[in-house]
Amino acid sequence: MLRALLVVLALVLAACGSDAPAATDDDSSDTIPPPPGVDTVTTPEGPPDWIGDAVNPFDVHMGECINRYSWTENDTRVDLTTVVPCEGEHDREAFFETDFPAEAGAPYPGRDPIEEFARTTCYGSFQSFVGTPYEVSDLEIAFSIPPEENFTDPAARYRGVVCYLFHPDGEPLVGTARGTRR
Repeated sequence: MLRALLVVLALVLAACGSDAPAATDDDSSDTIPPPPGVDTVTTPEGPPDWIGDAVNPFDVHMGECINRYSWTENDTRVDLTTVVPCEGEHDREAFFETDFPAEAGAPYPGRDPIEEFARTTCYGSFQSFVGTPYEVSDLEIAFSIPPEENFTDPAARYRGVVCYLFHPDGEPLVGTARGTRR
């Protein structure tokens, strides 16, 4: 029953979502894109059997590990993010989070400045989390940024930037990458 309710919720959210791009490296409607060259688990026949607790992608926090799933239902793409224990296999780990520095009521600065802030912030935070410089690591960086509608909404005023690490070959991560010097 819970799974059916989550599928309905995901369909409603997908139907109400904006077509404005919010992803950092693909054209999905989710703010947490798959790594370049790596797809989410996609099942064209309907919802997959996912692992973990379904969450709003804006509610993922530092130290949490996630998986992403995607499927098509009634000609609508549905994306699902789940939080899973870091001890097991997962696609990504959130290693840092912060807010884009903008005052309440500030106009949306555009996607490029927010992405540049996220890229710089995530890069600068990588070594202190993993224990090795990004340039010699076998892990990659991705991030989520606030879409314009959440940034400008007077009630939400969401400015969150979440930094993720992942394996570029699509290999699942097992355990936290904190201090692993990978």
